[in-house]
Amino acid sequence: MYQEILLNLNFVHVIVVAIIGFALGSLWYSPLLFVKPWLAEMKIDPATMKGGGGAGDAVGSNYGVYVTGANSTIKTTGNGAISITATGGSDDTSGASGGSDVGIYINVSNGVQTTGGGAITLNGTGGTGLNSGGSDINYGVFLNGSVTGSGGAMSITGHGGNSSGNSNYGIINNFTTSNTGLGTITLSGTGGGNTNSSF
Repeated sequence: MYQEILLNLNFVHVIVVAIIGFALGSLWYSPLLFVKPWLAEMKIDPATMKGGGGAGDAVGSNYGVYVTGANSTIKTTGNGAISITATGGSDDTSGASGGSDVGIYINVSNGVQTTGGGAITLNGTGGTGLNSGGSDINYGVFLNGSVTGSGGAMSITGHGGNSSGNSNYGIINNFTTSNTGLGTITLSGTGGGNTNSSF
């Protein structure tokens, strides 16, 4: 009996039905239909990162979140949002010079990007590196690479580290920060510390 069923089975129809099933499933969980309610029900945040740098040696670097390297990127497709919150660590407690305690350090082209209208939120706080030589870096957000939006709101907030060392800047922007369409860009930087290089 089973042999007779298999002999009369049209395998082309079976393959077509399987392909249709995969296509409908992909569409069902796509941004076009029900991905947002599904993510909310599953309590999944599409792209949220939190980081904190540790306590290092007298000349070390302790980044909260560091994006670097030729193929490194934090990216969403569809309409997913990106949220990164990070705090730099603490080093140079001995007063030696040279260390970086940056909250968020983007050091590559297209380091953070959305492609489908999602919002981008960066919130970085510099660390508490201290030195007597004046070369410690306690930036809240250091953009030495690009942040690219695709129409969603962009918010970049930086708080300089609370240190008596130099370079307690809220935000340093050495690269392109851009958005398309009606998307807004908001930068809010607050210098920290108590030196003359706390912007």
